[in-house]
Amino acid sequence: MKPEPMAATTATILLSIYSLLLLAMYLNQRNLLFVGRRRDPAVVIDARPITLCNGAVTLRGYEVNSGRADAVLYFCGNREHAADNLDRLRSALPEATCYAFDYRGYGYSEGSPSEADLFSDALRIYDWIAATHARVSLVGRSLGSGVAIYVAAHRPAQKLLLVTPYDSITSIAARRYPLLPVRLLLKDRFESWRYAPAVRAETLVVKADSDQVVPHAHTDALLRAFGSPTPRHEVLADTEHNNIVEAPGFAATLRAFLGLPAEATGLAPPRQQFKAAGSVRPAA
Repeated sequence: MKPEPMAATTATILLSIYSLLLLAMYLNQRNLLFVGRRRDPAVVIDARPITLCNGAVTLRGYEVNSGRADAVLYFCGNREHAADNLDRLRSALPEATCYAFDYRGYGYSEGSPSEADLFSDALRIYDWIAATHARVSLVGRSLGSGVAIYVAAHRPAQKLLLVTPYDSITSIAARRYPLLPVRLLLKDRFESWRYAPAVRAETLVVKADSDQVVPHAHTDALLRAFGSPTPRHEVLADTEHNNIVEAPGFAATLRAFLGLPAEATGLAPPRQQFKAAGSVRPAA
């Protein structure tokens, strides 16, 4: 075979492989993005169970510290179940009623996840909680930060705490898969930068010291999107993306941001747990 036909054949084969890869990524993207898992029904959870319907889909969540005037709604990270942080919320925030729900398709909740459906469910949950609480603060971790920002942009949240947040899932995916046209393929974009300017709640952003999942550049891009004044932001020392809420300083930071005294649970002031956050670099 002459060199020219051989080169053309090789190019055709490589293009076919690339096209198949793109097709596989497009068809399986939600399985790659939403990695939540079902819970074992035999596991006993020490919290008040909640069943809430949004249209035809039943969502399941939990409530701890019932009967308080203030409420905190926690939006989970991608690999979390709603029940994973109940003990942490119960002990860290005894003054507030705390809620956490499994996203649809996660835990015990029905349905299949998508960006639009998670946003719709979150508004439904917020409205249900706000009917019995005058003040509702939001906490969003990782994937949940995008859900929390969306809610805060559309509802009057009291305060907004974002843990390892991103500017968009699109930009994270583009960094992770530089050879793929993810900006054209992605269905669920979670463009938090788009909703940030509409947020009126007092906001705190908490970064992990070493975050390989959401690099600081993406969090800084989100901070710039809020406009002026830029939300306060801190770096929690000696933490990574997946263990930040387990760090001793996290509960103290949560209490301080919500205006609760550290002494109530014997927690150290958060300033003793943090590195200096530094300034957010201007966009290039």
